[in-house]
Formats: sequence, C-alpha cells, structure tokens
Amino acid sequence: MSRFVEDGISALLFDAGDAPALQGHIERLAADRDFLQALSLQGRAAVAGLAWPTIAAHYRTLLVRMIASRKERGQ
Repeated sequence: MSRFVEDGISALLFDAGDAPALQGHIERLAADRDFLQALSLQGRAAVAGLAWPTIAAHYRTLLVRMIASRKERGQ
C-alpha cells in the first residue's frame, strides 16, 4: 500500500485492529475539514493512474506469492 499512498499526505494509515488509532484519525478528519479536503485530493491523485487491469495484476501477483508460500510450508 505504501507505494501508492503516504501517511498523513494522501492517507491516514493504522495497524489492523488498532481501534484507538482509527478513532483518532476519524476525529482529526471531523475536526479539520481543510485537512480532510487536502487528504482527499492527494489520495485521489495518488491512485489516479491505476486502472483495474493494473490492480488485478497486482493482486494476482500477491495471491500467487501467498499460495507459493503456503506450499513451501506444507499447508
């Protein structure tokens, strides 16, 4: 994900399951509409060049790696 977005510039990133971090991001966006607008514009710009075929190829590569990793571990 980090190759497409930058934390605090085009996205607000947090670890999966980190509810307090998510809450903090939501509160920040609700309180600062200018930041929300800037983040939204930068986020759209960061992914503007991505087309569905590119996204599908990325996920295919990811899934192939995951399957290969599982096979290596005998799962």
